[in-house]
Amino acid sequence: MEYLESSLKAVKFLAGRLNEKGQQPEEDTKNEISAIYKLPNQLLLSGQEALCNKVLDDIKERFLAPNGDFESDRSKTGWQRKTSLWLLAYNWPYVNGWMVVASQRAARFDISRPAYDYVKTFFHPVRGGFLWREAYDSSKGGEGIDQSMCAFMTAHLGYTALTVGDWERAKAAGEILCQFVAKQPNLDKEFLMKMDSSTGELVAEGYSAEDRTFFSVVRTEADNRYYQLGFPAIFLQKLYLATAQKHFLNTACAILDFADTCHPNIYKYYKTHKVGYGAALVARATGNEKYKIMAQKIADNMVSFQDPSGIYLPNCPLLERLDQSAEYAGWLREIYVELDGFTKQK
Repeated sequence: MEYLESSLKAVKFLAGRLNEKGQQPEEDTKNEISAIYKLPNQLLLSGQEALCNKVLDDIKERFLAPNGDFESDRSKTGWQRKTSLWLLAYNWPYVNGWMVVASQRAARFDISRPAYDYVKTFFHPVRGGFLWREAYDSSKGGEGIDQSMCAFMTAHLGYTALTVGDWERAKAAGEILCQFVAKQPNLDKEFLMKMDSSTGELVAEGYSAEDRTFFSVVRTEADNRYYQLGFPAIFLQKLYLATAQKHFLNTACAILDFADTCHPNIYKYYKTHKVGYGAALVARATGNEKYKIMAQKIADNMVSFQDPSGIYLPNCPLLERLDQSAEYAGWLREIYVELDGFTKQK
């Protein structure tokens, strides 16, 4: 119950600070999609449908662009048009996946349909995965880093496709993720996150030093972007539920097995939450105690970051606190549900 109580406490805090229009109260956070995009899903799951719809109304009015993208400031160019948090703009359609899933669950098809139409432009129709930086461009032949596919974003947007019932894209995304794992050249060293769309080979070079952690999760390094391993495990387990095809579940297990061998910091880092939910899902699907323990260790660490008000990561900048607190609340709720199911099926 501790995980659920922590989640509900966070959602209560986040909901209580919104103004009468369902917006963040500060001027800078009010005008940022990054401050609000993860909250509608948590409001819906906690039974606050009216407030969820109020927030979605405001997001539609102020952030949904004519092409189906979500933008914080259309007067700006480059990544700052999307959000002032560069990390969220780095994987350009990341915010979009969250918004499609939340609005679809809330039956707000006036948002989910145009938003998903935009997401589909990042799908590679030949390889079957999703691009991460720019939309698919057939004239480029899949060449170049910006046209490469990403395991993290393929999983995130594959999950989005599964949620809206786009079975063909969801299945294709799952199959390419299995290829990502099968083609890893040296899991004792690293997990390569990108695939060259023109050749189907994993990308091991050709990116800047600043971008390295988005292209490779190095097993022995601390404070890594472990969350990139989480969504693939989550999506593949969900695809296994939809198909009963064991190779999806086996691949999810392989990803989690790699994660478990990473630097011990993986269980103390503040952004391992997606791995925790993936582990909880796979624990319930397999009955394997190992994955249950992984999920518990990560969830226990997440709860430790909550302050008495209900918000998580109180020492982080406000935008990151709001973003991560909504996400923490969601994953802790989901981990609670899966581990409860794990216990009851024993």
